[in-house]
Amino acid sequence: MTHIPSRILKGWISLARRAGFFLFIAAGSAALALAIALPLWYASTRRPAAYSIAVVALLIAVGVFSAVRSAVRARSLPRDPSRPRRTLGSVLLAVLGIIVLAGGLYGALFLALRGMWAFAVPAIAVWLVLLGWAGSRRSAGNTR
Repeated sequence: MTHIPSRILKGWISLARRAGFFLFIAAGSAALALAIALPLWYASTRRPAAYSIAVVALLIAVGVFSAVRSAVRARSLPRDPSRPRRTLGSVLLAVLGIIVLAGGLYGALFLALRGMWAFAVPAIAVWLVLLGWAGSRRSAGNTR
């Protein structure tokens, strides 16, 4: 019988410990995903209308929470005089831009998934140009 040096044995034990920890983390992640996904799947298949209303209400709540938190943080920080003041009109215009970009992406993907490539390719190209334009306007606004 051959003798295995202790440092090699310690290396194998360390490797097994790390593999066990990885499997433990993977199993925990899978269990957490199941705990989140199973009730959502059940609700969406049994009561689709109630599920849709709950999801829309949750999205609205997240949006309102984010807007209020942003406003509270903006009031607590000192205002940079080189940046333009944020008004209700500018905020609504930004929200409208996001809605238009999201709607354009939805329409382009709808056309692509329906196989209407003659319309989908130009729609995707226009959407990408608008996205680049919106990004350049945003970055230009941040450098003032």
